Amino acid sequence: MLLKTLDNWTAALDSSSGQHVHAVFLDWAKAFDRVPHQRLLSKLQHHGVDGEVLRWLKNFLVGRSQFVRFGGARSEPCEVTSGVIQGSVLGPLLFNIYVSDLPAALKTNLVQYADDCTVFKVVSCQDDVDELQDDLALVDIWCTNNGMQLNAKKCVAMDISRARQPWTPQYTIGGVALDYVCTQRLLGVHISRDLRWNHHVDVQRKKAARTLGFAARNLRGCTQRVKRMAYLTLVKPKLFYGTPAWHPWTKANIGKMARTQNKALHFIYGRHVPPPQNMKMLSVPAQLVYNDLLLFKKSLCGLTDYNAMARIIVGRVHRGDDPQHPRLQQPPARTELGQCVFDYRVVAFWNAAPPALKDCSAAQFPAKCKASAAVSPEQISDADVEALKEVIEMLAPLEEITKKLSGDSYPTSSLALHVVTKAHTQFVQIHVKTQTGLNFLQKISELVGEILVCLRNNHSFTCSYMLDARYMGESLPKNIYETTMNKIKQDINDLSQGHGVQPPAVAKSALQSGEIVSKYPAAPTVHPDGLSQYLSSPKHVEEDLDPIKYWIEREKLYPDELSEIALRYLQHPATSVKSERIVSNLIFNATLAVIFAKFNLNGLEKNSKAKLAAPVDYGPQSGLR
Repeated sequence: MLLKTLDNWTAALDSSSGQHVHAVFLDWAKAFDRVPHQRLLSKLQHHGVDGEVLRWLKNFLVGRSQFVRFGGARSEPCEVTSGVIQGSVLGPLLFNIYVSDLPAALKTNLVQYADDCTVFKVVSCQDDVDELQDDLALVDIWCTNNGMQLNAKKCVAMDISRARQPWTPQYTIGGVALDYVCTQRLLGVHISRDLRWNHHVDVQRKKAARTLGFAARNLRGCTQRVKRMAYLTLVKPKLFYGTPAWHPWTKANIGKMARTQNKALHFIYGRHVPPPQNMKMLSVPAQLVYNDLLLFKKSLCGLTDYNAMARIIVGRVHRGDDPQHPRLQQPPARTELGQCVFDYRVVAFWNAAPPALKDCSAAQFPAKCKASAAVSPEQISDADVEALKEVIEMLAPLEEITKKLSGDSYPTSSLALHVVTKAHTQFVQIHVKTQTGLNFLQKISELVGEILVCLRNNHSFTCSYMLDARYMGESLPKNIYETTMNKIKQDINDLSQGHGVQPPAVAKSALQSGEIVSKYPAAPTVHPDGLSQYLSSPKHVEEDLDPIKYWIEREKLYPDELSEIALRYLQHPATSVKSERIVSNLIFNATLAVIFAKFNLNGLEKNSKAKLAAPVDYGPQSGLR
């Protein structure tokens, strides 16, 4: 119910027109105490409840009495003719049955569970506002006819939109004007008018912290088993309730949740927290993925009313895909908000899941899912390492492509784009299982996309245009060579100082010998008029050839050792966020180094007037739009 509602609201905000959703949160006055018994029994009979069940429910409700005792005095007993028993299992169910005919009286949408009731409508003009106001009047009439009453002073309205200034027409209930709010609680989740979840995460994190503090004070001498049970039953539900519907989706919010869980782990295990695999407890990112996959599996098995496949498309089976498990395609989304909804997120996780996970029953799914790499986005599998090796190996033929496109004349745009398109087809077929692997692949994809844009936007694909940042616009920043080397040095130094996993032998030897840190001077100076034009003047060649030779002689260290360092780190998956960021940067910078190192500059030593074409780089989706 909550997921359907938030999907509708997000779809309105994600639309091209950026629509508004007006929601009115209703507050019943003494909701459970006002339900008339006789009218409730009539509605139960109308819904097909009769015979022994109806007589049992009548006996459960009717014939109760109550009195007031104060000090030594006691009032006369009076019969209870209304109200459902609060605190009982049947209480919310009977109330839902009693108000089940309310939606039929309205034209707009109604979300309700027990006494939590919200009326909403997507509004774009005054007619929509009037229709919502008419339905509020119908709700008031329904309450009068059914013995219920709204607390109009506590009913509030909210304009849900991406607009900076909210649209706040006046809504009334029973002649009382409703106030507008920016946040409101709906079915246990705190809704903000922009559908971001910073406020909800902060509120739930504080509740979890208070509960954790209470447990820590009262369970100090208990065993780890008791403390763990206290966390799982009292604290964890406050953090992860309803995450498929709202999902924190920003690193800041996920970090806040992770810090709260880390405090809980220290409460359970003390100072020395064991590795995650020994605790049999998922990290925050993995728990979010697990919750998404579990709900998706239940939807596929028909165990929930939510249809997760309503907007998801089953894609075509390509070569290399499993025909029994075709890949799913994400539904369209215009904005970042639209890309964070459940059915958009879960597609990537489901496609990466192993076949055994997709084929198991709903009862077997939780155990198999928690044991699968599909719910461990912070871990990098062997398959990821092989896939990332393929990415880096794809950059190796750049020198050969350069020779084919080089010659007496510049290559044409159509020929270059043909090579790029062919390479792109191979690039997008790489499948990376885990979320971390996808993040690395995305970084490489963005990098190659930037260089592809540069190549597409220039008819002359020359080395001078690649080295001279003036011709490349803002796609490639100036001094990119120095910036890249500085990043690589910093990443390796950070890792060598113990920030994350231990550096492998190849990194240690490179650091000890000083090959990476000290042997590389600044980038070769490039004349403002461009390298090719500058080298066409023989009198300048000899004096400026030395730094270019120096660059060529050190070329081997770029693609081989840096790529090997990055891949060896991938074989020892980082466990901390900082280590993950460093390894990610190292992959990113090593790939950039490969691209720049593969320029066909060898011809400079033999022929200073040669027209040298820059390599055509492999383009991802970001560069082929």
